Amino acid sequence: MKEKFICKSIIFLLLFSVGGCSTCNNKARLEKEYMGASYPSKPLNAAKTMRVKRSLHPMPQELRISDRSYEIPAGECALKSSPGASPKEKQIIDAFKEKWQAEYNVPLKDNDGRLTIIAGVVKNSPFLQKAADNGVFDAKYLSEQPNREQAYNITTVANNGKLMVYVAANDNAGLHYGLLTFKQLLNGLSKNQELTLPHCRIVDWPDIPERGVMRGARTDVQMQRMAEMKLNVNHDWIWMSVSSNRVISYTGNSYGRGNRDRFLAGERNNIKTIPHVVHMDYLFSDGRGMEKFPELAAAGKTGERIYGSESGRTFCYGNPKTQEVMDQMFAAIAKADLGDRLAVEMGESPTCCHCDACKGDARKHYINEIKHIMHAYQKARVINPALKMDIVLTQATQPHNYAILDFIPKDVGVIIYAGNGPNETYKTTFGEYVLTPQAEEIVSRGYKTGVWVSYGPALLWNDIIFPTYMSQFTKLRMSEIKDRGLYYGLGWMDSCFNQELNIEAFAEFSWNAGGRTDAEFIAAWSQRKNMAEPDKVAQVIKTLEYPIWAMASGMRTRTMTRSVERMVSLLNGENPKWGPYFEILNGFEYHNNEELIRVNKKCDEAVTLSKELKSNELIASSLLVKQWVAIIERYAFFLESKDPEKKKAAREDIIKLSSHLPKLCKNWIDTQQLDESNYKASQGGLNAVMKEFERLKNNPIESLHLK
Repeated sequence: MKEKFICKSIIFLLLFSVGGCSTCNNKARLEKEYMGASYPSKPLNAAKTMRVKRSLHPMPQELRISDRSYEIPAGECALKSSPGASPKEKQIIDAFKEKWQAEYNVPLKDNDGRLTIIAGVVKNSPFLQKAADNGVFDAKYLSEQPNREQAYNITTVANNGKLMVYVAANDNAGLHYGLLTFKQLLNGLSKNQELTLPHCRIVDWPDIPERGVMRGARTDVQMQRMAEMKLNVNHDWIWMSVSSNRVISYTGNSYGRGNRDRFLAGERNNIKTIPHVVHMDYLFSDGRGMEKFPELAAAGKTGERIYGSESGRTFCYGNPKTQEVMDQMFAAIAKADLGDRLAVEMGESPTCCHCDACKGDARKHYINEIKHIMHAYQKARVINPALKMDIVLTQATQPHNYAILDFIPKDVGVIIYAGNGPNETYKTTFGEYVLTPQAEEIVSRGYKTGVWVSYGPALLWNDIIFPTYMSQFTKLRMSEIKDRGLYYGLGWMDSCFNQELNIEAFAEFSWNAGGRTDAEFIAAWSQRKNMAEPDKVAQVIKTLEYPIWAMASGMRTRTMTRSVERMVSLLNGENPKWGPYFEILNGFEYHNNEELIRVNKKCDEAVTLSKELKSNELIASSLLVKQWVAIIERYAFFLESKDPEKKKAAREDIIKLSSHLPKLCKNWIDTQQLDESNYKASQGGLNAVMKEFERLKNNPIESLHLK
């Protein structure tokens, strides 16, 4: 038996070597035909190949670039689509043609050209089906990829004197993304109307099905930018108002623009805009809507209903009329024609109702809240039967989430939200996991589960007074979300379009968490920004990221102003207003003065390298970050020192160092191209911080009794 097996093996190998394997022969033939053997081409060296790769954003999951490229005038290119294309498919192709015309000032031909792009959804296109049958691309393999409706294939074919690119997709979303990637392939080496196309094959799909931001896109231009980065969800805060006769109506969003406009802008850009109810205890845009329903406000511990207070913003779920109000609110949203998705955050007030029915039982409070939400949701579906909902669990619900899940049906999504405080649902510090074990448990129970990644109050609250580079942070977070099988990956970054690196990092790693290292991503980003020496740019930003994020973690009191207020109180020998909330340097995530000295030296390296690069943005960023680190280093020394004289000297150093912040901050802001609202926010944040530092000057050293 052994001898027979050996003989059969030898015969098989001989057949294989002389051409007995038809599959391998066909593959070799296709390789020869499709890798440019019969069409004029030029060599593609390693440097050019790297430039092409860096032009791609996000990095595709599977990418193969040959050592050849083709040169074609933009005016001699054509796009061929199927007559059987769906209306949405035609809209995507027409939009691509319009952008081509706008960029190259020549139209795409409709049939054949020196380069013919054959694009569409495979099931609707006989051209693509024939190509798949001929082995140009593997339609079955494409259909089997994760998140298949967003997957696409790009194959370059150079054969019989013709150059063709097949952009094939399983569905409309994949077609949109495939055409975006094809355009990026041209961006790497083309000059004006003289296009250079690398010979390549791509199969691509996203790691995370829904990728987007909360309060991210405020304008049509920003919505278009989100679409270009292959983000597909925009959560849009909505507000409710109450008339004098207690009728609840949908108001709009926090930017003073109707959500209907945002919804339509999203549709045009293949982005789902989801109206988002901001906490059940923050329902009304004027902050005083509960005054119209005083009998429904939660009662305090002494029984009074203080609807103007923090705790009094929430409902008393022991009152039957509360359900009527919530039903009315959900009905108003369903009638507003904002699409078929809704996100609702549960409450986050630190206390709950203490009336005789509720008895101050937090578990009972949040179980009743979810029951009320689900009742109102079902009634809203009578108005809009297609309506789907996601429930957002908060830091207040965290101890009770498993009990809450018992009342959430499986067709409702569940999102875990970041919070500040002892019951936060995940931490925003750099070195810790973003998800609690609850996330995996929720996934295992059959829910579509997601998480919001908080990008820190530096972005969250528009307190834009120093740079925030977070590529490594983003890669870590998105990798974890992918690995734990979550459906939604969402980022909370109010001013994301003024911090381009962060939103691009979010788009990069939510699509493909493993394609690039964070340093490779930064280098690609800097090339797309036409910055000199991308690898050195990556070195500068990598050096700055840890000190920046350590400071951002310190602002979990929500703004740098509050952190500085606490710092100054301690420097003045006062009791800090914000209490002993944070244990490490009162919020700044550095362990001790020695570590800050090391970080300060790293900032010196970043400053030196930035000056070598002659990059105004990096120079301004490095100098500003270094100044903040120097201030915090002196602060840490003050806290650790036992010598009163040395403490006073450190305090004087902080006064001198802080006096340079306005100029350094202005220099940095001038490199950021902030919109008007964020520019004002930056100025306001800086003024507030400097006002706190002024308290040091106004309190003479002689009056202090430092220990």
